[in-house]
Amino acid sequence: MSQSPKVNLPACATALAQSLRADPTPELAPAEAELLWKRGEAVAAHLARWGASDALLSAGVLHGFVQHNALFARRAGEVCGPRAEEICDEYTHTLCKYVDSGGRGKSRARQRVLHFAAAYQDPELAFLAVAILWERFLAARSGRSGHPHLYLDEGRSLLSPFLGMLGMHALKEKVDLWMWRTQEADVAHVEAMQERAYAAVVAALAPRFPVDAIRRRHDTVGECCDPIRERGRSAQWQRHLDVTLLADSAEECYRALYWLHRSFQPIDGAFSDTLGEGRIDGTRGLHTSANLDLSGQSVRVNFRVCTPDMEEINAWGLAALHMRRRLHAGLPHAWWNEAAEGRAQIASAPAGSLPETLYVFSPQGQLFRVHRGCTVVDYAYNVHTDLADQCEAFYVDDELVEPNTPLHHHLDLVAPQHDAHASGLDASLAQRRDTGRVSARASSASRAGAAAA
Repeated sequence: MSQSPKVNLPACATALAQSLRADPTPELAPAEAELLWKRGEAVAAHLARWGASDALLSAGVLHGFVQHNALFARRAGEVCGPRAEEICDEYTHTLCKYVDSGGRGKSRARQRVLHFAAAYQDPELAFLAVAILWERFLAARSGRSGHPHLYLDEGRSLLSPFLGMLGMHALKEKVDLWMWRTQEADVAHVEAMQERAYAAVVAALAPRFPVDAIRRRHDTVGECCDPIRERGRSAQWQRHLDVTLLADSAEECYRALYWLHRSFQPIDGAFSDTLGEGRIDGTRGLHTSANLDLSGQSVRVNFRVCTPDMEEINAWGLAALHMRRRLHAGLPHAWWNEAAEGRAQIASAPAGSLPETLYVFSPQGQLFRVHRGCTVVDYAYNVHTDLADQCEAFYVDDELVEPNTPLHHHLDLVAPQHDAHASGLDASLAQRRDTGRVSARASSASRAGAAAA
């Protein structure tokens, strides 16, 4: 018996979108239909480059028409299959909600919470959201959407932290670097110093390591664009350099670390080993830092040593597992290993409600259980005692709050801001570490500590 030919679902989605473009429904003006068509094609193109499934590609083409009530999700399912229908329906009802903060923090923070929750709900829903936000970023970067500075708030407060949660650092670095360049007054000077520092590192390592195994990253520039940090940290960033060193195996990673410490003066207390279990976003490697003398100026070089497969996950996070190369990796500390439990916690109460036991998000998208009325100081000490001692400020939904501010609302975004040079909290507040009023799981606390290390 001959098998039926495989249906090209993305092509079916494109044909359906073209019909809606050519003959818009009464709810959709022709110009709006043309715009939805172009955006859908662009979103699907991003997803295709990342290796998305046919169902997700179809949803990328059609989601805008479903969102604007020009197409029923059921009809999308009839043409492109039930999974495409499900993704379109999830996007419309989960991420297209009107965000009313109700006086609680900033609306961008509430949008970020919606996107964090979507990632727990369905990885493909999260990837669709990323592709939509990524197209908006590219439009801003190219000038197609008007003045680039108007995009900075969305990039800083939504896209960059969402990419960080998903572990998609290959894209996050591009967003952060563009935002920094948009705000920095002396880009040429800073980047020239960075290039000289990188050239010096390559020259020092070239006798023992292939040049293509030495790669530059831009992790630290994200601190200049963090939604709760001070702006304009270029003076700090220009004295930092992020470098990845690739090795063929875990054993070779440790051997490479030995030669790094022979070639550079390591900084005390800057080493961490996440080669085996990884961090909350899936990042693995041997992490060490060293000082580099550059014409009398000290530059801090942050090294990460890992294998090529590890670097694929370091750069693409969850997308490396569900798209692209679809790798299989045991990452016990990654947040997505508890996605099912997280979905139940998110659904335990409506967002913004006042239950006795509630869950709040960390800036990295990790969920913590707290009792209503415990303070942000309680939360900070439960997450990581040592880092809590270095807190200089606390934010709830991107708004600065007092250390004794109680937590009341389900799915708030709680962010202690750390400063390694801070003298510590007031003694009366520091005593709260022993009150035991926060009951988050110990495993969550340990993972958050590893992620912050």
